[in-house]
Amino acid sequence: MPGGPVIVIGGCNVDLAGRASAPARRGDSAPGTVRQSAGGVARNIAENLARLGHPVRLVSALGRDAAGRWLRAQTAAAGVDVRGCAAIDGAATAHYLSLHGPDGTLLQAVNDMAVLDALTPQRLARERRHLHNAAAIVVDANLREDTLAWLFAQDLAAPVFADAVSAAKAPRLRPWLQRLRTLKLNRAEAAALGAPALGSAAARQRFSARLHAAGVGHVALSLGDGGLQLSDAGGRTERPAWAVAAANTTGAGDALMAGLVHAALAGWPRDRAADFALGCAALTVSHHCTNHPAMSERAVRSLQRRCTSAPALEKP
Repeated sequence: MPGGPVIVIGGCNVDLAGRASAPARRGDSAPGTVRQSAGGVARNIAENLARLGHPVRLVSALGRDAAGRWLRAQTAAAGVDVRGCAAIDGAATAHYLSLHGPDGTLLQAVNDMAVLDALTPQRLARERRHLHNAAAIVVDANLREDTLAWLFAQDLAAPVFADAVSAAKAPRLRPWLQRLRTLKLNRAEAAALGAPALGSAAARQRFSARLHAAGVGHVALSLGDGGLQLSDAGGRTERPAWAVAAANTTGAGDALMAGLVHAALAGWPRDRAADFALGCAALTVSHHCTNHPAMSERAVRSLQRRCTSAPALEKP
């Protein structure tokens, strides 16, 4: 495996999260708090990987505006190489606007990601040298279909990890399943790829088996409060979510994905990878921002000692 950085390609946006302090009523305003933080699926994964100790290069598109300059600075401060983030004239930096209930549960969200259309095959081709030297490549389904096609047409030595992002965008990955080392998706994204109801372990196992038959090496099925099913050719692991007080659920899936990439690069077995990834997600939801500023193996283990629902994590 090449010894370069992890290359993460996809969404980078400003998160605006409102959390109501009382149950929200449709058509009415509610008292609460509004916070701004750096977000975006690919950007969040990149930040978490950097905090977990990996050299990371983010490839994305920003507007040439104040929001883009702020987002670039925030991401660089977290330890991410942002030289692959293009500033696009005449475009607005992407924003993600979310509303949460008093318990942190996501009620509704709107994303404005049009700037990512600037991530064309021609622009991604400028990253060819980095892609061929990468330790791993992480893509999210925010990418254009032709850009994904260009990427998978390359003779890449690095394992590719993919995040399905949303039910609307998950089908973009369908033609490339055989090229994926790991596919991470939730119930809605699984449904968009043809999954039936996944209420039973047997149904989840059958769906994962279909993806393995299509060529996916590892399937990470995020079940929200229900935890995670992680499977490969050797079997599957299903673990419950860690019970923590949720301050903000946005970013939990991105932290989980970063945990899976971290575990894969460390060569950890499936059970250990699933447990650590769930710990990364739990640590993230315990903080009011989209990403936990103290993400690390040590922080996950510290949370495990305080969380009665957490498994006994293996030591390095």
